[in-house]
Amino acid sequence: FDLQKTIESACEALAYTAHDTGLEILCNVPADIPPRIKGDPTRLSQILLNLLSNSVKFTPRGEVELDVFLLSDTLTSSRIGFSIRDTGIGIPDDKRQFIFDMFTQGDTSITRKFGGTGLGLPIAMRLAQLMEGELSFESSLSRGTTFQLTLPLNPVYEQSTSTSPLPDITGKCILLAEPNDRFRTILASYLISLGAIVHSAATGHEAISVASQETISLDMLVLNERQGGNGSLRGVDVVEGIRLKTGRETPTIFLFLTTDGEREKRQCMDIPSSTYLIKPFLPERLLKVMDSLLHPPAELDLIERPIPAVFSRNLRIRRNAEGALGRSPSVGRFFQDSIEKRHA
Repeated sequence: FDLQKTIESACEALAYTAHDTGLEILCNVPADIPPRIKGDPTRLSQILLNLLSNSVKFTPRGEVELDVFLLSDTLTSSRIGFSIRDTGIGIPDDKRQFIFDMFTQGDTSITRKFGGTGLGLPIAMRLAQLMEGELSFESSLSRGTTFQLTLPLNPVYEQSTSTSPLPDITGKCILLAEPNDRFRTILASYLISLGAIVHSAATGHEAISVASQETISLDMLVLNERQGGNGSLRGVDVVEGIRLKTGRETPTIFLFLTTDGEREKRQCMDIPSSTYLIKPFLPERLLKVMDSLLHPPAELDLIERPIPAVFSRNLRIRRNAEGALGRSPSVGRFFQDSIEKRHA
């Protein structure tokens, strides 16, 4: 089964609940993780959902992060680790030995405040054991908890023409403007590992300042529509500021939360050569969307953007008389069949 799709689906399932309370859900799957593995996707999905749901429930502010890493890897077997870290309330020392017991929560007041049955973690533990894996945790009161899952999952290496290689971004200069420090680090590390030149910024003003440097020639902007900092700018304002400073338009990917409004998305779509992604997403998804903007089809100007289906739209890329890229949003994927293909 496709490991990345399983992970991304689990993160997406909890996204709206998390975003509605101001939490970020982060997904980090490095490029060296086998894309296809042999195992039980249903059990793995249930474990991840239970752990993520637990973290979201007990994290009033901050973030929940799912990391995946290789513990061992051969041609016939792999041991893969999953880490679910939160910045939540933590688990008291005297309750930790009971955390995987049925119908048990860390405090008698927990059920009244947060709800739940106390079954999520015991079920996750049982499923991990059935998959011959291990589940443990570390916690610090008022600072958060990290659950660590390890599973024997064998890689599947297929000689298939349907498996597409990762797009080549070697040497591409990318400006990444994202107020969440950890998410910015995840995306930057992934892109750098594939040969890109990445400039990072924590605020919109900082992004404009970086882009204005004469030694930098940007190929792509990736920026959160909601920038942080005092006097913060929106993503569309950052793009306009960079255009005024550099004198040219740069392909742009805006990052949104599931709770962001359609009005903001439409405003971003009015910017030439732009598209958007809905958090949470895996770094590989960003890579593929970047490739669609950097290398638009020569004959057809219709590209379906790989964002979660509930938010899916299409992006119409066209060339004007001067050969510059422009774009206009289509009426949406449900009317896709009625859209006539237009040649450049």
